[in-house]
Amino acid sequence: MKKVISKRLVQILIVGVLIVAGVASCFQVIQAKKEFRKTAMDNLGQIESIIESNDTKLEMIKEEFADNCIIRARAAAYIAQQSPENITNIEECRKVASMLQVDELHFLNQEGEIYAGTNPEYYGYNVYSGEQIGFFQQMLGDYSKELCQDITPNTAEGKLMQYAAVWTTDHKNIVQVGLKPERVLKAMEGNDISNIFYMLSANTTADFYAVDIKSRKVAGSTRKEWIGVTVEETQNSKLETLKDDEVLFGDIVIDGKHYYNAAKKSGDLWLIMMEPLEKLYGSIPMNTLVFILCTMLLLLAVVIAVFLFLDKNIIKSILRINGDLKKIEQGKCDVVLCEDSLPEFEQLSGYINSMVGSILDFPQKLSKALEYSEVPIAICEYAPKVNSLTATSRTKDILLLTEEGMDSFMEKPEKFMKWLSELFCEENRYEGNVYCLDKEKKHFVKKETFSYKDSELLILIDVTAEIREKERLAEERDRDALTGIIRSRGDQALFGGKSTQEMKQLLGVKDSRPLADFLPTLTIAAKNLATEMTNYNVEEKDLQGENAISNEHVQNNSTVRNMLGTRGIKPEELPASEDIRKLERKVKSQEKKLASESGKLPSED
Repeated sequence: MKKVISKRLVQILIVGVLIVAGVASCFQVIQAKKEFRKTAMDNLGQIESIIESNDTKLEMIKEEFADNCIIRARAAAYIAQQSPENITNIEECRKVASMLQVDELHFLNQEGEIYAGTNPEYYGYNVYSGEQIGFFQQMLGDYSKELCQDITPNTAEGKLMQYAAVWTTDHKNIVQVGLKPERVLKAMEGNDISNIFYMLSANTTADFYAVDIKSRKVAGSTRKEWIGVTVEETQNSKLETLKDDEVLFGDIVIDGKHYYNAAKKSGDLWLIMMEPLEKLYGSIPMNTLVFILCTMLLLLAVVIAVFLFLDKNIIKSILRINGDLKKIEQGKCDVVLCEDSLPEFEQLSGYINSMVGSILDFPQKLSKALEYSEVPIAICEYAPKVNSLTATSRTKDILLLTEEGMDSFMEKPEKFMKWLSELFCEENRYEGNVYCLDKEKKHFVKKETFSYKDSELLILIDVTAEIREKERLAEERDRDALTGIIRSRGDQALFGGKSTQEMKQLLGVKDSRPLADFLPTLTIAAKNLATEMTNYNVEEKDLQGENAISNEHVQNNSTVRNMLGTRGIKPEELPASEDIRKLERKVKSQEKKLASESGKLPSED
C-alpha cells in the first residue's frame, strides 16, 4: 500500500507542478493584460479629460478674446463718432489703437471699402476682396450687426488675426479692430495632443498616439515618426468598429513588432495606448522557471516527509478504523473508536462514536419528546457535532414548507436551524412559546426545545385550532358585552330615560337580581316588540357597527313607548310583577303535592 501511495504521490506532484506552472504562467499573462487594461483605461480617460478640459478652457479664452474685441470696436466707434475729423488722420488712428491696445484699426465706408485707419497699405480692400474680409459682407445695410470673426489669416498679408466690427451711431462708417491672438494661439499650442502624450509617457513604457477619424492619419504621438501615418499602416483597422465610450483591446503588429493595445474614441479622435509584448510579458518566463525550481525542491522535501509520515501514522490508523467500522456494520454498536494517532483521526473517531450513540439513543429521545407533544406534532433532532438532522414527516406541514424546501433543509442542517431561529423570532411571537408563522392564514405553532446529550430536540405543535377557538370565544364574549350595552340603552328609552338601576330602585328589586324577573307581562311584551323591530331593521337595512344598531334600538323603544303613551300607559309606572323564581318554586311544590296525593291506593283493610 505504501509503495502504491508513494508512486502515485510522486506522479501527482510532478503533474501538479507542471500544471501549476502552466496555470501560473497563464495567470501572469492575464494579470499583465489586466494591469495594462486598468492602466490604459486610466490613462486614456485622463487624456480624454485633459483634452475636454483644455477644449473648454480654449473656448472660454476664445469667447473672452472675442468679447474684448467687440468692446474695443465699440470704444473705437464711439471715439470716431465724437471726433470724425480724426478718422482720416493716420497718426490719430494709431494713437486711438494704442490707447485701446489693438494692433489694427480700420474704417470702412457704407460700401464696405477700407478708406482710413492705421494701415494705409490696406486702403482699397473691400468686403469682396477675399474670404476673410468677406465675412463682414453681412453687415452692409444692417446697422444693428456687430460681428467678431474667428482667428483667420487676413486677406492682405495672410497673418493670423482676429477682427471685430461695429457700425458708428450715424451709420456712416464700419469701425473694424484687429488683434493678434497670441494668448489664444498659446492655449491652442498647449492643447496639442502630442504634448499631452509626452506628459503621460514619462511614467510608463507604453506608447501613445491619436488618429484623426476624418483623415485616418495619426494626429499626435509619443513617436514623431508615426505622426502622419495612416491607420491602415498601423494595422489597427478594427478602430472602424469602435463605439462611443467603448475601449477596444487587442494585439497588433507594426513593422514586424507585436504590441498589445487599447483604443478609445474621443470626439474626432481615436486614442490609442500600446505596449510591446516583450515588455508586457518580459518577466514571465524567468518568474515561471524560478517558480518551478523552488516548487520542485519544496515538493521533494515534502514527498520524503510524507513517505515517513504515511507509514508511521496514517496507514496503520486507517486500517484500525476500517476494522472498527466493519464491526459496527456487522451490528456491534457497542464498539468505541479511540484512534488518536492524529487529531484528525481522533476527531473522526469522535464523530463516529457520536453518530452511533445518537442512533442507539434515538428511541429514548423520541419517547421523551412525545411526553410533551399533542397531535398534530412534529419532532426534529439536530446533532451539531455530526451536522445531521432528523425530522418527522409532519414537520414540513407544520412549518408550511414544500417537499423541495424540506429536502433542501435536510441536506443543509445548519441552514435549517438558522432559518428556524429567524422564523421563531420575537416579532412572530403570539404568546409564551406560541408563534404565528402565517398572519394571513393565522397558522400558530407551539415550540418546545430541549437538549439531550449532544443533540438538540425540537417539538413543534400545531395549535392553530386551539388559538382560533380561543379567539372565537373572546369575540363572542365581546359581542355579548356589546349586546348588553345596546339593550341597556334601549331599556332606558322605553322607561322614559330611567336606567336599569333606577328601575330596580323604583320597583324595589335587589341589585343582585335581574330586572326582567320582576317586570309585568306588558312591559316584557313591549321590550320583545322593540327587539324584534331592531332585528328586522338590522337585517333589512344591513346596519353595521355599535352606533348604528344602538341608535336603531333606541328609536324602536322610543316608538313603542310613544305607542303605549297614546293609550295612557307608561312602562316605568307599571307595578312590579311577582318574582318569577318564587312562582316557579310554588308551581313545583304544588305539582309534587298533587302527585303524592293521587299516587296512593286505599289499603285492603
